[in-house]
Amino acid sequence: MDTTRDFAGYPWVERTGTRTYMGYNARGGKVEIGPETNGANFTPGELLQIALAGCAGMSSDQRMAIALGPEFQSILRAIPTKSPASDKYDAFRQIMEVDLAGLDDEKKVRTMKFAQSSIDNNCTIGNTVAAGALVSEVEFRPPEVVATDNAGGSNASTEVPVSTTGLGGYN
Repeated sequence: MDTTRDFAGYPWVERTGTRTYMGYNARGGKVEIGPETNGANFTPGELLQIALAGCAGMSSDQRMAIALGPEFQSILRAIPTKSPASDKYDAFRQIMEVDLAGLDDEKKVRTMKFAQSSIDNNCTIGNTVAAGALVSEVEFRPPEVVATDNAGGSNASTEVPVSTTGLGGYN
């Protein structure tokens, strides 16, 4: 049985206008979500690409810092191949732009191998996409609100929409 605590701490989105949403987490982070035509927001597809690239970067960061030093610079991208026949991505090409010129050939190969191994072992997003995670149908529920601690340790709260009741009368 779902309780309000089951949803506390999970990110959520709130509608802000036609096809536009604001995404939140319990730590105070937020991101604007909407169509490309709205300008300075992210589409859901772009957020997936950023999640995949960011996860790969975070997963390999320690390995790269060992080889290149803690202040190394990198840019990561997850370039999708989109199926023209359906509304989905078929594949992602991951790219890490990083300067390995200061390493000899053997150390370059070893660094790339260890970085890829770290990504393979630790990138939850990449592993989830690669495994083809199942996505449930949407459960429609009436809104409820629970207050959670806000980031920064203040007494202020962030409201998180939750539900405690299955389909809550919509069945």
